[in-house]
Amino acid sequence: MSDDGLKHGEVGHWAKRKYHFLERFLNMFTTAMKEHWQMHYIDLFASAGKARIKSTGEIVNTSPLIAASLKFPFDHLHLCDIDEENMSALGARLEQHINPDRLHLYTGDSNVIVNDIAMKIPRRGCLSVVMLDPFKLGHLPFETVKAISECHGDLIILLPDGMDAMRNTDAYYSVSEHSALDAFMGHRD
Repeated sequence: MSDDGLKHGEVGHWAKRKYHFLERFLNMFTTAMKEHWQMHYIDLFASAGKARIKSTGEIVNTSPLIAASLKFPFDHLHLCDIDEENMSALGARLEQHINPDRLHLYTGDSNVIVNDIAMKIPRRGCLSVVMLDPFKLGHLPFETVKAISECHGDLIILLPDGMDAMRNTDAYYSVSEHSALDAFMGHRD
């Protein structure tokens, strides 16, 4: 895949495998549910839609572009990122794939606007896939998971345990009474 000149993230080699399995799951989900439900895809850490693999330089589609490119598409995509440049690049890339009426872009801290996003998802006749893939454990407190879980469907939560939590074990497990791990789990006990 070639570089389109827009902003993209950088990921480790493992991301290619992650995106492969995400695409397989989303294809199975949309194929099985297409006749039965209005389908929504929600990604609270959407990034720019493409990323470069650090070790090889290869450009890959990330979760929002994967979700937008399925054989049986989601009826609506709700995509959020805190970075305005990411959202601008993502919007430009998605214009090529889906009708703008199906696209809902949110720029801001997903933990602050999660309730606004969840309120846009119908509570009846709808099934959602929610992708939660933060770069740091501290970016996803339990309250956000709880709020977005009100949207009927499947939650995919990828924890950066190898990247973040394992490198910061002392900070997450022993130093602070209000650590990122505590925020994610919802309580210290």
